[in-house]
Amino acid sequence: MALNLRQIEIYKPYDNEVPELLLVREGATRESVEAWENAPFLRVAKIGPDVLGTYAMSREDTDTFVLHGVVVEPGVRQQGLGRWLTGHAIGVAESKGGRRVMFRPITRLRLRTGMFRHMGFVEQPGGLGFDLIPE
Repeated sequence: MALNLRQIEIYKPYDNEVPELLLVREGATRESVEAWENAPFLRVAKIGPDVLGTYAMSREDTDTFVLHGVVVEPGVRQQGLGRWLTGHAIGVAESKGGRRVMFRPITRLRLRTGMFRHMGFVEQPGGLGFDLIPE
């Protein structure tokens, strides 16, 4: 399926849109799914009724948000949706007054770090970090 990222809607999931199946297919345990679903900033990416991706994030302190992971349906990978979701997470963190986004998975998912490094996340104590540019 070829994606047009402008058709993607990203928002808090309704109860029937929690991406449990997507997470389980990526290797998440029941406990991992619950941790993901309980993240304060859980978002899904959809086209129409189809959930194509998700991210989970929490706030660590006043300045730091922790991105727990980004997962995209296998059939739509390598088309920019993971980057789109990561950019959305960074935007949410910035809009809430954050100055840093750390990538620290809370699940045992098979998450790849290459995309985060390519987007400018760098090794920092405690994970990969992305420092937001102050105004």
